[in-house]
Amino acid sequence: MLVLSSSLSSINWLSATADIWSAHKRAFMGVTLHYVDPHSLKMQSIALACRRFRDSHTVETIAKMLRNIFDEFDITNKIVNVVTDNAANFAKAFTLIDHDSSDQSVWYQVRYGEWFR
Repeated sequence: MLVLSSSLSSINWLSATADIWSAHKRAFMGVTLHYVDPHSLKMQSIALACRRFRDSHTVETIAKMLRNIFDEFDITNKIVNVVTDNAANFAKAFTLIDHDSSDQSVWYQVRYGEWFR
């Protein structure tokens, strides 16, 4: 994890994908990261985490697990978007609140609390 965290320290903007699935009566959340390598300018994709999801798939628990994963790797402020499927709870986890056209950044707020920019 330390090697991955130090590798990501030079990356300014990250895109993530997240999904929850069930297998053999157990649920899991998977998170991947996508970014442009600043040296080679090539797209890179890495599997960041695959965690057991023991709680109900509510908006709060989804947001909390994503936030914990991003915080663990110290990348919360580098995430510019998270792509998910259109499952209702994932869709509700993100609410677009503002778009600043000067730097093209999108600010998000997870329901029930501020999350990331």
